[in-house]
Amino acid sequence: MYPLIPLQLFQLKKELIKANKNNNIEKMKELSYKAKKLATKLANESKELFDSNEILGEDFH
Repeated sequence: MYPLIPLQLFQLKKELIKANKNNNIEKMKELSYKAKKLATKLANESKELFDSNEILGEDFH
């Protein structure tokens, strides 16, 4: 599961770029909030996997 979270962030990046081109401030705020939540989830999941020795240090970073 953990490789899918960064892919979700990259998808949000595409949506943010599109919203920015359209000057859709509300959509940008919504996507930014969603990206922040996903990034936090990614960091927490990575830390848990690293602490339980399920991923290597290179994967964590």
